[in-house]
Amino acid sequence: MMKQAAVLLVLVVGCRFDLPTVSSFCGDGEIDPAEECDDGNLIDGDGCDRNCTLTACGNGVQTAGEQCDDGNATNGDGCSEDCTSNETCGNRVVNQEFGEVCDDGNATCGSCNATCSAFASAKATGTIEVVPASGIADGEMFILNDGINPAVAFEFDLGGSVGAGRVPVLISQADSSSVVRDRVINAVNSVGNLLIVASVLGTTTLRLIHERFTVVGNQSIIETVTNVGFIIVGMNGGAGGDCAAAQPCQSDADCLSNLCTASNACE
Repeated sequence: MMKQAAVLLVLVVGCRFDLPTVSSFCGDGEIDPAEECDDGNLIDGDGCDRNCTLTACGNGVQTAGEQCDDGNATNGDGCSEDCTSNETCGNRVVNQEFGEVCDDGNATCGSCNATCSAFASAKATGTIEVVPASGIADGEMFILNDGINPAVAFEFDLGGSVGAGRVPVLISQADSSSVVRDRVINAVNSVGNLLIVASVLGTTTLRLIHERFTVVGNQSIIETVTNVGFIIVGMNGGAGGDCAAAQPCQSDADCLSNLCTASNACE
């Protein structure tokens, strides 16, 4: 019996037990030679990203503040060296190295064209050259349209009354051209919901300027004055400012509402 126990003890002592080894991996909380960091999780943007590299542009993981991250600091490969642009027109970043001069965040409206190669933002303008009141018949009129609010009809009134909904331009038969000009200016500027401002341009001429930078201000002036000396031009020359609510924008000048919110969307 003692001999059998001794043999068993020798057999036990002579055996080698190998414990299983555990492979290291990103996220185990231990920084291995191939890792820059390891914070024990796979959460990006917390200082150590899911590939165990420090949160930064160029580590191949797109995090807050980055529009892209391709793992390098090279321009022209679809992601800029500072990770702020994917180098495409419409991303609200002006990539001058690709010939862009503007980028309002979309290709369908706003102050920048569809290829980001041309910027256009302007107020529509127009002019009216008037004649003495003796050359204007009572009831003749002109109509202004700002493209946003309802059009407004202005009727010359020589002492009678004007049609319903029309704004009177009070004149008398003896009024000179300059007086008629001033009466027209006063009438236009008296309308609160008309985004067009009138001012003196010349002795017989007044200038009309839209209040917003927008292409929708390019609305033809309609008139019924038969005197050939009564000359209208415009409204034209407006550009930009036509993006509807919720569309991408870079500035107020892109939006029909004239307001680009902090989230870069038109109100």
